Parts: sequence; C-alpha cells; structure tokens
Amino acid sequence: GVNVGSHDPEALDEALERAGVDKAELRWLQVPEGADLAAWGAFRAASCPAATLSSSIHDPADIPGRLALGANALLLSPVYATTSKPGLPPLAPGVLRAACLRAPGTVHALGGVTADRVAALVGAGAAGVAAISAVWQDGGVALAAALASLHSR
Repeated sequence: GVNVGSHDPEALDEALERAGVDKAELRWLQVPEGADLAAWGAFRAASCPAATLSSSIHDPADIPGRLALGANALLLSPVYATTSKPGLPPLAPGVLRAACLRAPGTVHALGGVTADRVAALVGAGAAGVAAISAVWQDGGVALAAALASLHSR
C-alpha cells in the first residue's frame, strides 16, 4: 500500500511512473486529511481499480460523505489515547461501534491500538486495525499474534 504523502494524485502518478511501479498492483491508498478525495477516487478508478482507497475520520458523521466521494475504507481515530497525536482526545466509548454500524466492513480502528485491545475492537465491528506504536514496540509480533488468534477462531 501507499500512504499518499501528496495531496495531488498527479504527483503520485508521476512518481510511480518514474519508479517503474505498476499502478495496477497497488492495493491500498491512504489519502491525507484535507486532500480532494474525489480526485483520488478518480485516480484509483483509472490507475488501480483493485486498490482500497482509505480516508481518516474523527467523527462518524463524516462517513456518508467520505463513502460518496469514493473511499471504501475508513480509519476512525483515535479510538484510544495515542502518543503519536498527543492532545487529541480519544473518541467516546461506543463511537467505534456506532461508526461500524453505519458502514459495515469499512471502518478500521486507529489510535492507541495494542495487541490486548484488538479483540475488543474487532468485537465492536472494526473491519481491521491500524497501528503505529504497537508495531514499533516489538516489531509487531504481539499485534500479529493477536490478529492471528482472531482468524483461528
């Protein structure tokens, strides 16, 4: 996947062309906040239609608009307090479940995700989790084990 650093799909397209990347092989595009999601949706449709186009949200009220603009995955954050965004308060309990009910199969939990929280997040309806600190702590070993245990059930 690509965490799109640019707000401009044309800039990414040119960079991928220069690098010789087959855009049809892209599987995930995380669009930065504030970017033109409709333009990224058009880029995905033309260049990498199999890719998931994800957008970050902090309020479930944003779900219909993001889906209408072409996102097919949403990163809801922060579900817990997180060191990567200090000062940003975690969402109230129940917000993740409410978001997942509005858009089943599209909402992924982000923010303060740890191995010991994965089962509860998936139990609340999250289609998946995204983690930063949990991966850096032990190379993601505990997180991977927690995810594997869910798949073995």
